[in-house]
Amino acid sequence: MQLLAGNNRMTDIQAALGRSQLSKLAFFKKRRKEIVNIYNNEFHNNPNVIIPHEESGLDTCFHLYVLQLDYNKIGKSRKQVMEELKQRGIGTQVHYIPVNSQPYYVNKYGDYKNGDYPITESYYNKCLSIPLYPMMSNEEVEYVCKTIISITRGCL
Repeated sequence: MQLLAGNNRMTDIQAALGRSQLSKLAFFKKRRKEIVNIYNNEFHNNPNVIIPHEESGLDTCFHLYVLQLDYNKIGKSRKQVMEELKQRGIGTQVHYIPVNSQPYYVNKYGDYKNGDYPITESYYNKCLSIPLYPMMSNEEVEYVCKTIISITRGCL
C-alpha cells in the first residue's frame, strides 16, 4: 500500500453482480467447507504444519485457506515452494503483508525493528495461501494436497 484511499464505494454494476451472487451463497459456503475439510484432514497430523483455526460452534465461511509452514525445517524458502507449486500448475499467495511493513506506514512512521511484532512476524514468515474456490473438483483438491506433500517432503 503506497497511499491511503478514501472512496471505497462500489459501482452499481458491482452491486448488481454481488446481488446476483447471493443466490449462490449457500452452495459457495457448502463447497468451501467441503474443501476445507479435505485440506484439514490431509494436513492436520503434521507437527510442522499449522492449519487455519476455526472456532467450534461458529458458521465459518473460509475465503482463504492459509497454511503455516516452517520453511527452515522443509529446507526451502517460501519463494522456492511457491515456484515449485507454480511449475505444477498451483497458484499460491501470501496473505497478507503486515501493516507495519506497508510502504505508506514505513514512510509515515519509520521502519520497525525485527522483533517489534513477534507474532505478526512469525505468522508472516510462515503463511502461504493455497487454492480455495467453490468450483474446484475433488480431484483438483487432492492434487493440491499431494503436490504440497511431495514438494515439502521433509516437512510433510
